[in-house]
Amino acid sequence: CVVWNLMQRFSDRKQFQYFICHHKAAAAAQARLLKIKLQGLDSSSTVFIDSDNLQHLDTLFDIVRTNVENLVVYLTKDTLTRPWCAGEIATAWQNGIRTTPVRCPCYSSPTHEQLQDLNNYMDLSSANLMQYSITNEMVAQGFLSLASSREIVLDSNLVGFAKLEDVAQKVVGSTRAAQVLQSWGVASKNQHSGQSAISESTVV
Repeated sequence: CVVWNLMQRFSDRKQFQYFICHHKAAAAAQARLLKIKLQGLDSSSTVFIDSDNLQHLDTLFDIVRTNVENLVVYLTKDTLTRPWCAGEIATAWQNGIRTTPVRCPCYSSPTHEQLQDLNNYMDLSSANLMQYSITNEMVAQGFLSLASSREIVLDSNLVGFAKLEDVAQKVVGSTRAAQVLQSWGVASKNQHSGQSAISESTVV
């Protein structure tokens, strides 16, 4: 049953298995290298980074909502202050998309006060999230969900390509483990449903 559920999952794959949310000014090169490393570990995966895949900025949140399986958030100092990153995280939270934070040493989580005053915390000069029906409450909930997710921390003992290789391996490993657990859950649910049906027919 588990093997069948895994096969069914892969047959229903979305266009992008990974979407790398990042602040371009601080992590454009890292995001591109992480994409290369992810695809090297799983040649069947497609990875979205906006500089390669985005044609129209207005479709960004729709892509996250409908065509992404895993959102990888590369957290540098100002990632969450960028409205496009905040909108991606909020959209993933609202649609139940698995999210993996990758934390750099320069990152620190927003404080409670900053979450209560997102209009000042975020740099809204480049985008108005309300235009896309994304409220500050949704952003705050997305940030809180991100903070509670199991994070990957950059290994300070590694440098250069090895550091991103390590991150990619952990992202893929975590994703595959989640897929297996989900498949076990589906198999268990189906088995329980089958047993219930048998019990009901026996009673009748």
